Amino acid sequence: MSRIIIKNNLGTELDKALRDINRYEATAQTGLRKAIRTGTERVFQNAVNGANIGPTGNLRRGIKMHYDSAKNYGEVKSTAPHGHLYEYGTAPRIVLPLRAKALLLPDGRFVRGVIQAGRMPARPFMGPAIIRERPKIQSDCREAITHVGGNS
Repeated sequence: MSRIIIKNNLGTELDKALRDINRYEATAQTGLRKAIRTGTERVFQNAVNGANIGPTGNLRRGIKMHYDSAKNYGEVKSTAPHGHLYEYGTAPRIVLPLRAKALLLPDGRFVRGVIQAGRMPARPFMGPAIIRERPKIQSDCREAITHVGGNS
């Protein structure tokens, strides 16, 4: 199984606020947890909607979401074995038979020698999902902190 890891940095002040969540009032903590949970859900939906639909649907079906409320941590990952190939693309590929003199193609033909399969362009779906949602997550977190701070 391949994993695509795209780390998101919300900004130093928000990262610090999320690490020190216990120093805030209960309403601010609830607001921060809601902001991260809903942000994770939106990133998940954007990733699913941005993933290519193949004949098996494994790329979309392999996108998983996890939210840990105790740590206020959200994760969206692709568990599809070929997810990284779609996200980053490939270099030109060369295919050759390993144990025989010829390679059997899916259509039943045999080919001798080397086959150059070319490169696959990147079709990212995870990176654009977080880039699209990052400003909204940041503003939701800031609003959760300042809204409570303004009422105190």
